[in-house]
Amino acid sequence: MSERPDLKVIVSHDEGEGIWFVLSSDIPGLIVEAPTYDALIEIVTDAAADLVEANLLDYRGPSDASIPLNFQYHAKARRQAA
Repeated sequence: MSERPDLKVIVSHDEGEGIWFVLSSDIPGLIVEAPTYDALIEIVTDAAADLVEANLLDYRGPSDASIPLNFQYHAKARRQAA
């Protein structure tokens, strides 16, 4: 089987709510949040296998096959008042 491209997962942080969440991803149905970045990565990694198996035919394979994930952090820069 040829190497599959990474599945992109873009995450963001809501400071007001104190949560990390998936803003968008290449994995259909991946809607999760967590109190920390590390916890979010763990939840996404666990959920990805089932969601990929159910929704992405091109990524199906042996149960021990790894699924390439590429995490990106989405942030907004704030301007300071002059």
